[in-house]
Amino acid sequence: MARKRLYGLLKILHKELKITEDRLKKVKQSANEIARAAALSPSQSGDREHATGQVEIIAESLARLRKLLDEIETSIKRKTPEEIKETCFVSLKYKNNDKQKMFLVKNLYLLPRVNLVSFNSELGKVLKGAKVGEKVKLKAKKIEVLGID
Repeated sequence: MARKRLYGLLKILHKELKITEDRLKKVKQSANEIARAAALSPSQSGDREHATGQVEIIAESLARLRKLLDEIETSIKRKTPEEIKETCFVSLKYKNNDKQKMFLVKNLYLLPRVNLVSFNSELGKVLKGAKVGEKVKLKAKKIEVLGID
């Protein structure tokens, strides 16, 4: 199956989306309860502000997650690129034989145990346009592209 790694990431993102949507729903309910209670007691106005801030943070996180999800869903429809120019999974080998695997993406989102790297990062910029077998240089490190999916 082409783009196998992106399908795996998509599955992780859908799970994270469900978790984040549930979290937002619960925090909104709590914020509404706090707002009702704060209407009766001025001493709880700080609690109301804190709850509202939590809702905003989770809503922003959800928006970033949806952008990344859209990016991955769009990329899966395309053929595996011959060079690094769009969202893809990349395997690298450094001069000291250390290996690294990552997803190069436009829209970053923090996910545990998933290595997402932005195209706007130094590494992303250096890798852009590289093909399998090609070596690039980042500062003093030589990096070989082992695979693109």
